[in-house]
Amino acid sequence: MSEQNAAKPGQSAASTTPRVSVQNLTKRYRTRAGEHTALDSVSIDIHPGEFVVLLGPSGCGKTTLLRSIAGLEQPDGGDIQIEGQIVSSAGRDIWFPPEERNLGMVFQSYALWPHMSVFENVAYPLRNQRVKDAELRPRVTQALDRVGLAHLSQSFPGQLSGGQQQRVALARALVSTGGLVLFDEPLSNLDAKVRARLRIELVALQQEIGFSSLYVTHDQSEALALADRIAVMEVGKIAQIGTPEEIYDAPASRYVADFIGSANEMQGEVTALDGRTCVVSTPAGVIAGSAGAGVATIGQKVAVMFRPEQCGLAVDGAAPATHNTVSAVLERSLFQGSTFEHVLRVADKLIVAIAIGGERHPHGENLTVSFPKARTMIFPLAQG
Repeated sequence: MSEQNAAKPGQSAASTTPRVSVQNLTKRYRTRAGEHTALDSVSIDIHPGEFVVLLGPSGCGKTTLLRSIAGLEQPDGGDIQIEGQIVSSAGRDIWFPPEERNLGMVFQSYALWPHMSVFENVAYPLRNQRVKDAELRPRVTQALDRVGLAHLSQSFPGQLSGGQQQRVALARALVSTGGLVLFDEPLSNLDAKVRARLRIELVALQQEIGFSSLYVTHDQSEALALADRIAVMEVGKIAQIGTPEEIYDAPASRYVADFIGSANEMQGEVTALDGRTCVVSTPAGVIAGSAGAGVATIGQKVAVMFRPEQCGLAVDGAAPATHNTVSAVLERSLFQGSTFEHVLRVADKLIVAIAIGGERHPHGENLTVSFPKARTMIFPLAQG
């Protein structure tokens, strides 16, 4: 550590100051195939009490960003501040090791010591910091009490449920920090039902305790359920950052629209533009919608996208004037309990319509699919 690093990051005096601030972070890896840029000038802030989720497919850079903030990777460029203190700056030769960054981390497997009691697992980081027993015990007890596990302090991890183990890992992450926690896909190894339950528990704990979080996942449902803000990553960059509603209802690009939730897509050419209102000629007919960034000229090749749950089905072709309509043939219907997932052929494309309840339609039936013009998204297609 250089002499510029003498002070450890402390608590922020102003609640409006980001707890974590990442500016223009760059990370490159050298491989036999050449240089790979994992992070390309990424900037993001995490504010007090905020739950931020990094979402993206494998290889997009989300884990590299998390590990860089934790101090497990050393960036090639850019700055990282924690509680207003620069902990990493390649340009200024500043580098704090992980143990000096005043944050906790929860891993995929929770990384609990099976031979240690719950109390000793939570106490582990404090013992590493050589905190005296007189101070250690009340801090561990308080951390366990905050996650509702004080009564299980003498139990062992193997005696706990998945949710209880998650709470132990969270208590350990909080006990030696100021309430700043990084999560590395902690629910990815669990089955769907347990994962859904633990998501609910984690949201409740975060709201109750008010810790700040950066959470990495590739699970879209998880991101939408947990986040105050989602940062969708694409090949080392943040493609869009916003609330779950903003990301889902107003995606900034075709990539984001396709990655978040499900989206039907048809391609065509722009025939009219009036502000953000765009009209597109497609093999299924004329479709109107909202033009995304980059849709600018008549004749431009574009993708028309709309959500399955926004689709209505009718036998007689009736639909409001505010809706687009296309003719379709029902290929199959999948019963999902509370919903039907209808797969339909429209011109040369298959699309999906999700209906809550409703009547069954025979396979092969001719139907009209309608969807709101205001919720239809139009994005430019890549050239070449």
